[in-house]
Amino acid sequence: MKRLYVLAISLALAASGNASTVSFSFSNALAPASFQQTNDLGLFDTTLGALTGAQLFWSIGTVFSVTGTNNSDVSESASYNLGTQVTLSSSLSAVNSFLPGAITSTLPTTYNFAAHETHTFGPLGGAQGNVYDLSSILSSLEWFGTGSDNFVMTCNAVSGASGSGSSNVGFSGSAQAQCGASIVYTYDAAVTSVPEPSSLALVGLALA
Repeated sequence: MKRLYVLAISLALAASGNASTVSFSFSNALAPASFQQTNDLGLFDTTLGALTGAQLFWSIGTVFSVTGTNNSDVSESASYNLGTQVTLSSSLSAVNSFLPGAITSTLPTTYNFAAHETHTFGPLGGAQGNVYDLSSILSSLEWFGTGSDNFVMTCNAVSGASGSGSSNVGFSGSAQAQCGASIVYTYDAAVTSVPEPSSLALVGLALA
């Protein structure tokens, strides 16, 4: 999933051309898929200059592993489905309108077990992600020096399993998930005025 981050941020920086950029990100480790995690992403500090653009990148990763054992003296066929549902949300309603809602990933397995055979599927992993242009909600992403200078991203994950086929086959499985997000702001840097040197100021007065 880190490769997705590098790619997304690189694309955002390339698109910004000569504009200044500032970014914030988080990437959580894999965890059993029954959690609620919260992380902060920074708002744009308006003292840096005029905000001209913003891009949000999110990613979700999953890893599944299933083990089945045939307890019979004859071959048996059975199926087992293991899945996760991961939902991303934001404390900013304007950002929520861009997020995909619940994302479901599954590992369906069907296998013909020999007598007393144990078979493991996985670990098998996958990742999903997307980049959104937030130019239409820039005013919601600015921080003017009061209140919180960040917004919260929440990731919820749940998992479930179902089986069918021979009752002589027992299954066990594990599902892990992870979430990450980054935001890249582009802006025109504030122009800092250069004080006039005192010696030049005196010359100017003399000439006047």
